Amino acid sequence: MPDSIVARYALSCPAAELAKAARAVAVEQTVEVPESLITPDIEARVVAKVLDAVPAKDGGPHQVAISYDAALSGWELPRLLNLVYGNVSIQTGIRLVGLELPASFLSRFKGPNFGVAGLRRRLRVPRRPLLATALKPNGASTEEFERLASDFARAGGDLLKDDQNLCDQGLAGFAERVRRVQAAVTEANARTGGHTLYCPILCGPADELEGRVEAALGAGAEGILVPPFLLGLDSVRLLAKKHRIVLMAHPSFTGTFFSDRTHGMTPGLLLGTLFRLAGCDVSIFPNPGGRFGFSGAECAELSARLRGPLGSLAPAFPAPAGGMTFARLPDMARDYGADSVFLVGGGLLEHSKSVYDGTRAFLDAIDELVS
Repeated sequence: MPDSIVARYALSCPAAELAKAARAVAVEQTVEVPESLITPDIEARVVAKVLDAVPAKDGGPHQVAISYDAALSGWELPRLLNLVYGNVSIQTGIRLVGLELPASFLSRFKGPNFGVAGLRRRLRVPRRPLLATALKPNGASTEEFERLASDFARAGGDLLKDDQNLCDQGLAGFAERVRRVQAAVTEANARTGGHTLYCPILCGPADELEGRVEAALGAGAEGILVPPFLLGLDSVRLLAKKHRIVLMAHPSFTGTFFSDRTHGMTPGLLLGTLFRLAGCDVSIFPNPGGRFGFSGAECAELSARLRGPLGSLAPAFPAPAGGMTFARLPDMARDYGADSVFLVGGGLLEHSKSVYDGTRAFLDAIDELVS
């Protein structure tokens, strides 16, 4: 069915009840009424169709595919989420594991402003993984952040972002910090001929967000760090539509979708497909072996969804992060390849006697890994 959205679910229920459970998802997500109230006309036009329901062979969840008329999405991200995982997200034992979107839906979305190729051109980095770090810790002075930014940029680092915790300032404090940090990056780039890009965080009251964007752009920032599930996915999409800026996505507040493998949705679907639809050029996620709980298979799926075909949308960079160290670089290069961002925060800042030396050490090691 070329104009259908196909959602794939993992259902945890007795095998004997699988057909009934699959039908219940289809009804709940489209009409939400008892079967006795579904007329033949509504059944034909509105109710989702169960394409297949495959019982598990190993005692795990069963696999179900359900087809929705794409028009029910309204060609919008909020309504798409409501359509495929609205009410059933409040139930238990239902996990969204796949989403096939037709061209009629994907054509309404611009996706990343830069994507992999565009961001490489902006940063003048043609082939190796990008190196990113964060302004941290929260509580450090602006002077310390200026020095960190200058050292990282002078050493040739690629992407500098705010730590997500640096959202505790009001608009005036935010504007002042961003102005000073961006000035440090701009001055370092001018001295070295570098192209480091700074992404301050956008997070705060809704009535201040546009002011924060204006402050960041006015200071010369060319990127923004966004937490899509704090701001709202469609707010991020609108930001990417209004401003030709680089968007880095932070996964804050998404963990409840992943902590129970029988519920929520896969990291690849949320942090990959949906964040890319919203226009994110880089998606940050926890790498295995750090202090978070993603598996290697989940990270591989996430990376594939960020970089694989999705209509005409540009591929986006996966950015594994979370407790990463110098010793993990070979594994990261093997697992993610060149089209990735290595986001190293504390591991880079404590690696050497200075941020400059630490950045150079990481960049030299990355160059050797891909040479």
